[in-house]
Formats: sequence, structure tokens, C-alpha cells
Amino acid sequence: MKEGNIHGIKVRRNAPELSHIYFADDCLLFTRANSMEADCLLTTLDRSNKEVFSFVIERVWKKVKGCNESFLWRAGREVLIKAVAQAIPTYIMSCSKLSESYYNEIESILEKFSLLGKHYWRLLVDEQSFVGRVFKSHYYPRSSILDAKSGYLPSYTWRSILNAGEVVKKGYRCRIGNGEKVSIWKDKWISGSNSLYIKSPVCIIDTDAKVSALVDHDLFCWKRDFVMNFFDHDEIVNVIRIPLFVR
Repeated sequence: MKEGNIHGIKVRRNAPELSHIYFADDCLLFTRANSMEADCLLTTLDRSNKEVFSFVIERVWKKVKGCNESFLWRAGREVLIKAVAQAIPTYIMSCSKLSESYYNEIESILEKFSLLGKHYWRLLVDEQSFVGRVFKSHYYPRSSILDAKSGYLPSYTWRSILNAGEVVKKGYRCRIGNGEKVSIWKDKWISGSNSLYIKSPVCIIDTDAKVSALVDHDLFCWKRDFVMNFFDHDEIVNVIRIPLFVR
């Protein structure tokens, strides 16, 4: 309209042009009945759709990245994110027809998240795999992937895996086993706790101490006196109920 390519209608000769009427769930557009203005209108609508509906893609991506559900295992979290993210465009699709490119991009975001999250999980639980050893030697040779940084000139693949890892880290919890690989103060390992971390202040035990320091390896049980001296009541209850597999 501003460029003079499309003309609306006038109720009288000296009245202003009326180009559109908005309703709650509809819109009427007015142009002159010729092919030039019809083509111009279609071009404008196509461009406007891309601008107007671009927020749908942004919201889906933010929801995938910002999922803060910390009480589900990986499979459950994946289902949750897919359900929430796929619900975002539902209202828009009930009112307007999105182009196929939007559907493809939304699906691509969800698939990439799922695959990258699985790659991160595999690197976490199986450091001795061939791929695990390759990534560890280059990006986190002296730590776990949980503490890994992007590093200097990281590859696009590594940056993508780390990005998905932020979601994995919000919901993972360590299995104790014999406790030799789990940090008392730095890892998530307490069941029945909202944060999954030990919140009691660090005392006699070193900040880098492992959970194995709390285990009696001869009797295959927790050192109850040890646990009761260092943690608060709720943490004591939650620690003692965790099964051990030290044999």
C-alpha cells in the first residue's frame, strides 16, 4: 500500500482507502481486480508469513534448549520435550496454513536434539568406546564430559553435542556402583532430593572425595556412622537407601 502497488477500496470519492478488515479469526484484503495487484499481494503475503511465523521456530528451539525438567530419565525427558515442543505450533496451525518448510524445520530441530542428546549420553557412559576415546583425548583428556568445555577452535559437531549436553546435565543422576567414580560433593547422586546434590557443607572429607569413601567394602554396606556425622537428616535417609554393587 505505501509503495502504491496495491490499492484498497473507497466508500466515497474523497474517503480514505480501506485495504483490510481484521476479525478475531479472519481477515479481508481489498485490491483492484487485476493480475498485477494480485501477484503483488501474493508476494507480500508470502514474505509476511515468513516474518510473522518465524517466532514459531524460535519458540520451539528455546523450548528444546531450555527444558528444565530434572526428575525424568533420558527417555522420559525426550518424550516430554517432543510433546511440549510439538504443541507450540498447534494453535497457529489451527488458524493458518504453514508452509512445508516450517514443518520440516521443526522436525529437524527435534531430531537433531534427540540425536545429539544420545551422542552426549554415550560419551558420558562409555568413555572407552572408539568415539569416546577420540573426543576425550582432544576435548577433555583430564576430566569427564560433564566438566568439558568447548575449547580452542572447537568443531561444529563438538559444539552441537555440548549444547545438547546442557539439557542432559539437568536430568541425569549417577548410579553409585562401588562409588569410585562419583564425587560426594560435585555429582548428582542423591535420590529423593530435588537438586540431587549433597547440600551439607564440606567438612573433614576432601572436596574431591569419592562416594567410595562412605562405603565399607568388606561388609558391602554404607558406613552409617560416617554418613551420620557429615550429612543432615534427609540426606542420611536418602543415602542409606541407595543400593550398593561393590562385589
